[in-house]
Amino acid sequence: SHQSSLNMSSRTVRSLRQRRVAAARRAAAEGEPSASSIGEPTTLPAELLYPVGLVAVLFLACIAAWCCVEDETVEWSEQLLETWSAWWVGGAMPLFPREYVCSYVVDAVMAHDEAAFTQGLVFDDDGALYESDGGFRGESCVRSVNMSSGGSIRRTQNADDVFGEGIAIIDGKLIQLSWKNKLLFEYSLPDLQLQRSVEVDIGREGWGIATDGSMLYVTDSGASLFHVDPTTYEVVRKLPIIDRRLGGKHI
Repeated sequence: SHQSSLNMSSRTVRSLRQRRVAAARRAAAEGEPSASSIGEPTTLPAELLYPVGLVAVLFLACIAAWCCVEDETVEWSEQLLETWSAWWVGGAMPLFPREYVCSYVVDAVMAHDEAAFTQGLVFDDDGALYESDGGFRGESCVRSVNMSSGGSIRRTQNADDVFGEGIAIIDGKLIQLSWKNKLLFEYSLPDLQLQRSVEVDIGREGWGIATDGSMLYVTDSGASLFHVDPTTYEVVRKLPIIDRRLGGKHI
């Protein structure tokens, strides 16, 4: 009886399948969509998934290369490429991993003035070290540093209400930021004589400053990097600092 039940089930399945095929043929002859084709998603055959994915990756890579004239577009295209490639391989990391931070080696340990609240450090082209110290009531200053003892070779003090911040050297002058004063100071080198004070509007506060020799790069405690003209001190560009490894978090 068990075998007969199986035979009946097989015949029933074949009969239903034949009816469905016949209904589909009638619908096709009449120009109507068949019930079997309605609502069924279209999927790629398994053998086509890899070639199609590879073509898509190469296409996105071409977009990234073609868009290299604009930094922001490059960021967008790189992010799109990394996100898509990560999805394709089914992992959390992109196909093109990058080092999160660079490594370093301690070459020497130098003496330093323990009373100096360091805010900025920079070397000039001759290897001389300059430091910006923070604090109120005369504690803020810029100074050239004796690297053997940590003491000051030359020192120029800021006003009592100024809290000194980051420093950079460009065009033969030392630039110093102030914390909340909205002031920037220019000093001559190597004598550290104050040349002028400039009112600036660069972000909320003055924090860090660096240069590549043609542009100043300033931070203000927020998640933006300000590109600043070294002559006018006008903001040329405000670049958001985002880490894609942290889910696009601003840092």
